[in-house]
Amino acid sequence: MVVWASAMHGTSALMNAFLVPLFFFVSGFIFRQKNMKQLFTDKMNRLLIPFAFFFILSWFFYLVPMMMHNDAGISNHLGLISNMLTGNEANGGNSAIALFMASFTVCMLYSMIVSCTKNIWMQTLMCLTLGICGTMIMKLNMTIPFKMDVACTVMIFFHLGRLARRFDMIPMISDRKRMITVPSLLIAACATWFITKMNMQMSGIQHADIMQNITGNYALFMIAALCAICGFMIISYKAGHQSTTIRYFGQHAWIILGTHMLLLGVAEGIAKNYTDISSFYYQFLVSVIVMGISMGTIYVCKNFIPAVTGYRNMLMTPRLSAE
Repeated sequence: MVVWASAMHGTSALMNAFLVPLFFFVSGFIFRQKNMKQLFTDKMNRLLIPFAFFFILSWFFYLVPMMMHNDAGISNHLGLISNMLTGNEANGGNSAIALFMASFTVCMLYSMIVSCTKNIWMQTLMCLTLGICGTMIMKLNMTIPFKMDVACTVMIFFHLGRLARRFDMIPMISDRKRMITVPSLLIAACATWFITKMNMQMSGIQHADIMQNITGNYALFMIAALCAICGFMIISYKAGHQSTTIRYFGQHAWIILGTHMLLLGVAEGIAKNYTDISSFYYQFLVSVIVMGISMGTIYVCKNFIPAVTGYRNMLMTPRLSAE
């Protein structure tokens, strides 16, 4: 769905409203608390080093055609390389890698929260407070290095994902009978659509998208996202137990995030002279094709460049000293 949303160039207000919250909910669901040094080293290997790799790759990807056409914007593009040092994803077009940096910051902040207090209610309050602060920062059109503004805004979704895993809520919801599950999915879908539309009208925005600092009314945004998360977690939980393909793409989601916008750029460059790239059929078809090609990129990353794509540790994880 992330690939499809990128193919649609962010024109789907409904998809933009829940994709990033859903992403961080799942991230919280699979998060494992570790010693701070171990966590930092692990996330360096899994997120920061791949962020730097895909940033440089994307930067070169967009630079080459500019050089071939002697584009006047080359000097500006060359200056974008410095953004990598502050965790800014502006590399020429591959904005999806912002999720690498935001995920790193979320994990580190959340680990600090858990270290400060073991009380669930206090953790929830702290995450909500950070969410409100992040939203206020976004409304001021401010950006903070290492995607701190985005990390604060999505912290509550990350926390809820961790709580869902801790209390084993997903299987409990998903094991309901079909007579209850199907109406629940319909209610969740309708509620997401209705609340998102309400948020857009009340806030005067065309779509809600955390990564672009657009949330509108934070309370409505959060409620709509939670409705969508409930529906998609039920679907994914049931499908995940039956589909090897879904599990495979889930295990290698970072590679798809890092490469899919580059692949979509290539496809768009080829197809724009032959078809309407804004049509639903093209966007859906190219999303499927890119997902297929992604299987090849996953193989290459895993077998030829594992250290820079998160499949093998470049930095050694520090061992805890024996007490």
